[in-house]
Amino acid sequence: MKVPNAGPRGTRHRRSLTEKIAIVRESMMPGMSAAHVAKRHQIALNVLYYWRKVYREIVDTDLTAGATPTAGLESEVADLQLQEGEARHARNRSRRR
Repeated sequence: MKVPNAGPRGTRHRRSLTEKIAIVRESMMPGMSAAHVAKRHQIALNVLYYWRKVYREIVDTDLTAGATPTAGLESEVADLQLQEGEARHARNRSRRR
């Protein structure tokens, strides 16, 4: 995606997520210099370092944590039981009158 003219250097280019991941993986290959990869893809070195940091955080995240089918259901069941108990209590009070 092209962005309006950013000054004397010309236009800026926004990279897709797929492009960013490919560039980051290339920069992490053994023997590959981050500076060389950044220059080759015409991006600032600090931008590449930021992409690498985000990539590592995502890779290190455990996506399976809390992904059990019953996650959150226990609290819903407890709420329903509480509501049911309150309704039963209210019915019993109305019968006594």
